[in-house]
Amino acid sequence: MEIERLDLIRWGKFAGHTIRLQSGVNIIYGGNESGKSTIHSFLGAMLSGPRPKEEKRRGISGDGMTEPDGEGAMTVWDGGQRYEIRRTFGVYPGMLSVKQEVEEAEEGNEWEAVMEPQEVLSELLGGLDADTFESTVFWTQNQSICELHVEDGLRQCLKAAKTTGNGADGEAALKVLEERRACAQQKKKKESDALEERIHKRQLEAEYVRKEALRLQAQRNALRQGGRREQEEESSWQGDGITDTGKNLIQMLLLLAGVLALLGALLLQHLLLRIFLGIFGGAFLLLFFPVRRFLTGEKEEDESYDLSVREKQLEAEIRKKEDIYQKLQEEVEKLYHQHVKLETADTEITALNLAIDRIMELSEKSGGGPASEIGERASEIIKALSGGQCDRIVVETSGRIRVYFGGQATEQRRISTSMLHQIRFAVRMAAGEVLAGEEELPFLLDEPFAMYDDERLRSVLSWLERCGHQVILFTCQKRVRQIMDEIRKERYAKA
Repeated sequence: MEIERLDLIRWGKFAGHTIRLQSGVNIIYGGNESGKSTIHSFLGAMLSGPRPKEEKRRGISGDGMTEPDGEGAMTVWDGGQRYEIRRTFGVYPGMLSVKQEVEEAEEGNEWEAVMEPQEVLSELLGGLDADTFESTVFWTQNQSICELHVEDGLRQCLKAAKTTGNGADGEAALKVLEERRACAQQKKKKESDALEERIHKRQLEAEYVRKEALRLQAQRNALRQGGRREQEEESSWQGDGITDTGKNLIQMLLLLAGVLALLGALLLQHLLLRIFLGIFGGAFLLLFFPVRRFLTGEKEEDESYDLSVREKQLEAEIRKKEDIYQKLQEEVEKLYHQHVKLETADTEITALNLAIDRIMELSEKSGGGPASEIGERASEIIKALSGGQCDRIVVETSGRIRVYFGGQATEQRRISTSMLHQIRFAVRMAAGEVLAGEEELPFLLDEPFAMYDDERLRSVLSWLERCGHQVILFTCQKRVRQIMDEIRKERYAKA
């Protein structure tokens, strides 16, 4: 099916607005609040019908415009037949009419109303119900990635198809294996979280001990710096010319002067002279001891002793802290090894995944649900989008998605956000193709590539250009148009 024309008779901010579309990729470009999401919502309402929960607030568009009801029409081409779909929105579920173009030789082209418009519209959509349609080819803006599961509508579709699988025994075995896998994954996560908590705690302790060691080293360095200054002051005497011989000579002169002055005071007869010599002799002798201590460096022995003891204490404390820090670092390293070993030791989970895959393959071969086909087609798409970096996608009947890189299943937390966006896109487009059967539905995409870099954007636009589906892409990014123009020029140049 291809959409040729949209007539927004009354919808949001639009009235009497017509849009013509072509085969291939159609880019509807505009800034914020320009009405892109309003047109996108119009496409969804026209094809899948109004939603009960949305009908109560009908008309609340992406631009904040409100409208109590709405009316629109669209012309589509399918299998050599042109149809006109018209809807009037108001009280749920609104009114639907479908006309098909009939050609009469005399009167020219005319339109003829079909008796069962809902059945015709369902055939045009490849049998997709509204939920599945909105979970596959109809991409709304700002849809977040929470975990590797398909969209809710598609999940319900897979669960409904699950009953046509390989019988009750296969379903029971699959359920048991899935429960065992869930328990194993929960156990692994619990152990992983406990290890991460222990690692974080030891890292905090090691950081505290390291800071304490640095603080003690700073105190020790300050003590050493003070000791070096004293040594420098003492050595400056020698630098000024006072040698050891000079120091000894000064001491001897002081001692000799004191002794001679006292002898003169005892032997001389003149009283005043004796008093004078006695005073000077005593003064020389009193100066002898402090001068001797100063010159020989034997000063403040008690203080020097205290500083030496404190420095040794600091050295001992620093060594103790360094030993504790080293032990904590070794413990953290061991915990890291345990964590890595836990992450890589997925023997039980891997075995369960293989068993589940095998049961699913057998179920699909025996005419089971479409999950396997969706996985195979999604694998082809993701290989094209990622350049072979991601080699396989498995979609389980429960709706869970498993992704393989280099033949190994990879957990979601080890996959980049950009790759998750590509995986989600591949699964949705594959599901739309598989579930619609032979019907080639248009892809209606509202700003799906906002998080893509230029390289990934080029790869996905190239795929859309080659996929054979009509694509209606709504975007506010100029680079989307620029890259699309470059792709088309390259394609025409090769042709």
